[in-house]
Amino acid sequence: AERRRVNIFHTSPTAIRMLRKLGPDEPKKYHYRFKSMTTVGEPIEPEAWKWYYEIVGQGQAVITDTWWQTENGGFLCSTKPAMDPMKPGSTGPPMLGIYPIIYDEKAKEIPAGAGKAGNICIRNPWPGIFQTIWGDPDRYVATYYAKYNKNKNSTDWHDWPYLRGTALPGRRTATSAS
Repeated sequence: AERRRVNIFHTSPTAIRMLRKLGPDEPKKYHYRFKSMTTVGEPIEPEAWKWYYEIVGQGQAVITDTWWQTENGGFLCSTKPAMDPMKPGSTGPPMLGIYPIIYDEKAKEIPAGAGKAGNICIRNPWPGIFQTIWGDPDRYVATYYAKYNKNKNSTDWHDWPYLRGTALPGRRTATSAS
């Protein structure tokens, strides 16, 4: 960053935690000035976010946190630099046209602000959504939609399933809070 005058730093929370273990003096060895920093790929806990902002960003760089998966075809939630407030540990609001919803294990909606964890789903299709499992469309519907869609046989004018919520791919990234 120092030699090439890089002013945007794009990295993962795991890399931030590793850098943090080196101590606050490590970033101070270098002369750089980031305008913008991002964090992607996994959740970032508020303590690591604050360290990233205060030490690496010197309390001046804008942090953009995003939430997406390869299967989503793009960002689903993200802060928009200079438009949204930065909240340590929060990925930010949904992108334009994305309507997230949280369901519990019994497919009941968890109201916003309830402070309960659940399954993140998206109410509506979006341009980047993956549309099937190659050669097994029934498995696609059974895996990603059946639990949250009480009317499994309903379709729209494109013959796509009409869904109460789009369950996102069920994968988990194990992260360390240290």
